[in-house]
Amino acid sequence: MPVRLNIGRSRKVGEVNFGSRGASANLEVEIESDVVRKPAQLHDKICYLFRLAKESVEEELSNTGNRHAQGNGNGHQRERHTFLQTD
Repeated sequence: MPVRLNIGRSRKVGEVNFGSRGASANLEVEIESDVVRKPAQLHDKICYLFRLAKESVEEELSNTGNRHAQGNGNGHQRERHTFLQTD
């Protein structure tokens, strides 16, 4: 029976005039239940997923995420969705 693992990261940064912007990333994966009996492997998977979530949030907040977005002609950026394989 697989086990579900849910990892999340969010961050908000302040901007001028009391503004702010934020980003969040949440990942949910199913892993084989036997990995629960292998703490080192489980820990490695959890660390890997947290690192992916953190890097995604940091990229989005540093505006480098927009380098892949394409404008839609009205001055706004389209969202970029990336689906990551964890295995």
